[in-house]
Amino acid sequence: MWQLVIRLKQWLDDFGLIVVPILLLIGLGVVGASWYYVSAYDVVIQNARVIDPETGMDRVVYLGINANKIAAVSAVQIRGHKVINGNGLIVGPGFIDIAAHAIRRFDQDIYLSNGVTTVLDFSVGQNAGYDFETIERPMLNIGVALDVSAYGQDPNIDISNIKRALTSGAIGMVWRIPAYDARSEGLLIPLIHLAGTYQRPLSIQIPTVGSPDQIRRLIRLTGDLAHVVSASVIIQQLPRRAHVFTHSAVAAFDQLNPSASVWFTLSPYKGELLTNRSIPFPVSFYRSNGCLVFDTFNGGNINQSAANMIVFSVSQSALDRAVIGSRALIASDARIDTNPIHPRYSGTFARVVRQWVLTNPIMDWLAVFELLSLRPAMVLAPSIPAMAHKGRVQIGADADLIAIDPKKIEDWATYQHPIQPSVGVVWVMVNGRIVRQNGAPIKGYRPGKWLSPNEGAL
Repeated sequence: MWQLVIRLKQWLDDFGLIVVPILLLIGLGVVGASWYYVSAYDVVIQNARVIDPETGMDRVVYLGINANKIAAVSAVQIRGHKVINGNGLIVGPGFIDIAAHAIRRFDQDIYLSNGVTTVLDFSVGQNAGYDFETIERPMLNIGVALDVSAYGQDPNIDISNIKRALTSGAIGMVWRIPAYDARSEGLLIPLIHLAGTYQRPLSIQIPTVGSPDQIRRLIRLTGDLAHVVSASVIIQQLPRRAHVFTHSAVAAFDQLNPSASVWFTLSPYKGELLTNRSIPFPVSFYRSNGCLVFDTFNGGNINQSAANMIVFSVSQSALDRAVIGSRALIASDARIDTNPIHPRYSGTFARVVRQWVLTNPIMDWLAVFELLSLRPAMVLAPSIPAMAHKGRVQIGADADLIAIDPKKIEDWATYQHPIQPSVGVVWVMVNGRIVRQNGAPIKGYRPGKWLSPNEGAL
């Protein structure tokens, strides 16, 4: 035993000055590599101009992403296992489309090309038999409202049926008002009460035919009731449905109680697609009111018996007035199960950016992200807990992010060619995963979530 100790001492005397430092370096290397791995983020976005509409941040920072959350917003360099260079790009929270049709059948990449990371069906909704919570995982975040349009029409549908259906995962209700009359107002009152009691927004489609006085009366009634019962109400596509009465309809919102949670949706288009089932007036009515009527099938002006037409009844000044209103929400009202379809399906959000930030700059980048991302998230947060973490670029927020090239962002969809994806959204991140990059989706990635009032996000 003593001989072994003596030989070890001799070995250390001869080689210790070399071996011991080497062992120390190896140990430090292992510790250093472990520290680097632990301290590095999954993804780091660097050199981008980052916009957070809630805090007013508009500067170049480093973003660190861990899993599906923003974990760091840093003015100094941070490390990441994957680094995305955002030089020359504007990075902000993904856009939220608050009203779109046919969510189970749509081409999700069209939405991603517009920078949309969350799509909500407050446009038509689904009936009470729809399974709101057991559908294949999507590429982006999706929520579906309950269609209560049969209320007042079908004697088998009453308030008790709607209450039961609201517990199944619907994010709110959609109701198409039959007419501007006392009976419809009587049906509207209990629905607004339900919206307040269950904290689920009520989205209503107003009749296409209506006078300025009828439209203003409906807005006032809705605002008064919503204020009393603390309900959120969304009036769909007001400029398009109010037609030549846009100015007076939008102005009516300015007279509501400031604390009333009543909103209207619009898209950045002056033309509305009307089919033979929904043309409320003869063509002569529109023309006599100074509207341009366009035949989407034949490419020219149409006659009295046209089956489908685009009616340009909204002026640009009316759209400009509406979009800067504090109660405006942008919605594509998109659907792909009709022919022809409207360019708003493919171009709404890119068009908003191009038209009102770059071409006719009535808002800046902070304002447009507030309009397209933060505002819908705040409207829906009381009913969908997950929305409290969207529409923002902050530590703890969901990593739903988009990168925009301000020199290239543009909508390519037209009335003649409505299915043309927008350009200029360089990449799209949904819940921490890049799902679209360099003009194409990344196949196999489905990090989206089905949004629910019950779970927050499934």
